[in-house]
Amino acid sequence: MKKFLFTVNKALAHFPLYHWWHKGSCTILIFCTFTSIALGQMKEWGKDYVGDKNDYLRDMIATSDGGFLAAGTSSSGISGSKSQASRGSSDYWIVKANSTGAKVWDKTFGGLGYDTLSTVVLIPSGGYLLGGTSNSSVSGDKTQAGKGGNDYWIIKVDVNGNKLWDKTYGGNDRDGLESIIATPDGGFLLGGNSHSGISGDKSEDIAGGWIIKIDMNGTKLWDRSYDSFVLRTIVAAADGGFLLGGVTYDDYSIIKINGTANIEWRKTFGGTSEDELKTIVSTPDGGYLLGGDSRSDVSGNKTVGRQSYKDYWIIKISSSGGKIWERGFASGEDVSTLEDIILMPNGGFLIGGSALSYNNGNAGETVIRYSHFIVNTDSNGNDRGYYYSDSKVEGELKNFNCYF
Repeated sequence: MKKFLFTVNKALAHFPLYHWWHKGSCTILIFCTFTSIALGQMKEWGKDYVGDKNDYLRDMIATSDGGFLAAGTSSSGISGSKSQASRGSSDYWIVKANSTGAKVWDKTFGGLGYDTLSTVVLIPSGGYLLGGTSNSSVSGDKTQAGKGGNDYWIIKVDVNGNKLWDKTYGGNDRDGLESIIATPDGGFLLGGNSHSGISGDKSEDIAGGWIIKIDMNGTKLWDRSYDSFVLRTIVAAADGGFLLGGVTYDDYSIIKINGTANIEWRKTFGGTSEDELKTIVSTPDGGYLLGGDSRSDVSGNKTVGRQSYKDYWIIKISSSGGKIWERGFASGEDVSTLEDIILMPNGGFLIGGSALSYNNGNAGETVIRYSHFIVNTDSNGNDRGYYYSDSKVEGELKNFNCYF
């Protein structure tokens, strides 16, 4: 079981932390409880969810019963923790676990081709909506024909993981789903990227970010495209609109839209090298915290320097997109890649991802080793300490969750 070193200079409130990473052909979940007692003390447990081939986590959510649902992509057949046969080259795989990490059930969904799950959201009325990308034809669990090279593919399941329906959306070329958010009317906003022209479900001849509004039954209501924009994430705005986050020409890119997808403002943040936005968190003051990683030195509108090849870079912005402050964090390894941010009850943040180091192997090949790097900050982004795995692991931290 992997351990974590503490260098925290201020005690945290009691909470558990979950994260899951890929290790060879398996995935591992670690549960850690940080307490306000002596620093360096920690309770933890680990659970393996393992198939016989490659299994990758992409998303994880807390469930109403105190457990969690982990979601990703699997090429495994019935083996290890996987109880259902593979459908094709790769499938959606979800694992429901209780509060102690014991597996309750797992489900596999797919067609004959490649199906890669990107995100899962809790449906307010019960159940879950799974979303990702598929190039499968009608086969297996896929009931609608493909529209182009790759399509958005969503599946609604009940609280026990039983499939209720699935829907396919796409144009005549390559389309990939990245993010889903529930909307106040009971429907959903799907967000991703498209290379398709006007065809199928695509109404605009624009390559770039592509969002689709659907109702609670999966019926498409409208779609909108945004050029020169690679969409990564969507968050709800307090005024009923949405913030789309992604990348434009190697810069962080933010598009604020209203409830009918009209652009209200657009902002970019970046230096002269590659800067990639990964996640956005809404903050109690109505603003947002942008998180990603950066290879830029001080340049453009980036005012914090770089300590390694790539560092964490977070930016606090107002509700109108104005920059309030920015911070950079480096793990001390060659590369630090940010993946997720959690807003804490005290207004601070936990910022998580991976630290990568490159070493020469016995045969002269380059060997990549990963550590898990989590930064604890106050509400102004000031470093309050970090958590760093004390040994190398075979994979990246992609997602983590706190239970308060």
